[in-house]
Amino acid sequence: MADQALDESHVATTTASSRLLKVCQHYTGSLEAIHARRLINSAIVVGDCWECHLVPNAKGYSNLQIGGRNGVKWRAHKLVYEVVNGPASPMNIVRHTCDNRRCINPKHLIEGTYGQNTQDMMERGRHK
Repeated sequence: MADQALDESHVATTTASSRLLKVCQHYTGSLEAIHARRLINSAIVVGDCWECHLVPNAKGYSNLQIGGRNGVKWRAHKLVYEVVNGPASPMNIVRHTCDNRRCINPKHLIEGTYGQNTQDMMERGRHK
């Protein structure tokens, strides 16, 4: 039974990675696209979410740095979103429709404002 779940998980991430490559072929040579593909391939499938395998920070987000010591720091979900959809507006953030901070499934990621994110938080009961 566990082997079947593992196989289904692998199929889901492999299919996702193939789709990711098809969607963003013009990014295939970039470091960002390479890292996004690695993140998708290593994702842990939990329901509809693809959780990033990297250790989350204190706030629950997975981060990575591309380009060595002086490289660009990324949140994993924002990197995947931007590789698939192009750069987010500098005034916006990348939000999770699934409320799972570790999720990197492009279907669960949308661009929005801090105000929209706060409204989501209040409506979904994530506020303290």
